[in-house]
Amino acid sequence: MLEKGMDPDVVVHNTMIEGLLRGQRRPEAVKMFELMKAKGPPPNVWTYTMLIRDHCKQGKMDMAMECFEEMQEAKCQPDVATYTCLLVGYGNAKQMDRVTAVLEEMTQKGCPPDARTYNALIKLLTNRNMPDDAARIYKKMIKKGLEPTIHTYNMMMKSYFVGDSNYAMGCAVWEEMHQRGICPDVNSYTVFINGHIRHGRPEEAYKYIEEMINKGMKAPQIDYNKFAADFSKAGKPDILFELAQKVKFAGKLDVSNVFYQWADRMKSRVKRNVPSDW
Repeated sequence: MLEKGMDPDVVVHNTMIEGLLRGQRRPEAVKMFELMKAKGPPPNVWTYTMLIRDHCKQGKMDMAMECFEEMQEAKCQPDVATYTCLLVGYGNAKQMDRVTAVLEEMTQKGCPPDARTYNALIKLLTNRNMPDDAARIYKKMIKKGLEPTIHTYNMMMKSYFVGDSNYAMGCAVWEEMHQRGICPDVNSYTVFINGHIRHGRPEEAYKYIEEMINKGMKAPQIDYNKFAADFSKAGKPDILFELAQKVKFAGKLDVSNVFYQWADRMKSRVKRNVPSDW
């Protein structure tokens, strides 16, 4: 490009900075950013947002805010993506008062949260085991006419199923997802099935594992130990072996192998726990 007498534009510079940041080459990315400020082309909103996002990922919120303030001094107005980066950064730093302040500023500056912002907030609250707050954000999202995605529902289910949260509400989210015409993906099934297992409902878990496999999906990453143990208590110690055979007969060999492996592990564990003088 330079040999042909063409100067790289801001898009080219941004692409290079993004690549450097992804490659953990931050000093070089910052150097290019400083060069843009000194010689052009001047950084745009995406240039600043990338650097702010990187500072937030590193937990360096002071540096993120310095970059944010510099951005505005340069007459470069932050957009929703910029604010969302700050929200996630402060949320991960457990500074929820700052999260609230950023949300208020977004509204004041005429830059209202979009679906990505709400999803980021729901994820933050889910990770902090705050299902009621996550539900409040979800309802606000719906009220504003923003369409929830499959990821929104997966996070909402997770928020209810984790810990001693509301099992019934987790199931209600699953039903609402279907009512809105959104088909569950592998993550949806995994969260939903684990929710049943966590709350001592192995029969329901079994039902949805079968449904998942019949749709051609891979074996879910679930708590197989508790799943098999609950069935063992219910007088069905060979449930994983039965499931493996059923899946094998359906022609899904890769999935059946996963269940066979877990069945063997459980069988070996039972043998180790049986006293030698029995």
